Amino acid sequence: MTKFESDLIELRADMGSVKLEVGQLRIEIGQARADVGQLRAEMGQFRSEIGQFRSEMELRLGAILKRIDDLEGRTHDLADHIQELRSDSLRQYNEVINAVQDSYQNRMSVNDIEERLAELERLIGPRLPPAA
Repeated sequence: MTKFESDLIELRADMGSVKLEVGQLRIEIGQARADVGQLRAEMGQFRSEIGQFRSEMELRLGAILKRIDDLEGRTHDLADHIQELRSDSLRQYNEVINAVQDSYQNRMSVNDIEERLAELERLIGPRLPPAA
C-alpha cells in the first residue's frame, strides 16, 4: 500500500509536471498564434504597400510612355521641318548660283561692250571735233 501511495504521489507529481508542460505548450501555441496573426497583419500591410508601389510605378511608366510618344511626334514634326528647310536652302542656293552666273554673263557682256566702244572710239576718235 505504501508502494501504491508512493506511486500515486509520484504519479501526481508527474501529472503536475505534465500539466505544467501542457500549460507551457498552450502558452507557446498562443504565442505562435499571436505571431502568425502578426505575420498575417504584416503580410497584409506588405501587400498593400506593394499594391501602392505598383500603382505608382504604373502611373510613372504611363507618364514616361506618354512623354516618349510626345517626343516621337515632335521628332517626326522636326524631321519634316528640317526636310522643308533643306529643300528651301537648296532652292535658295540654286537661285544664288543662277544670280552669280547671270551677273558673270552680264559682266562679260559689259566688258565686250566696253571693248567695242573703246575700239569705236579709237576708230572714230581722230575724226571727231575737240570737246569744248
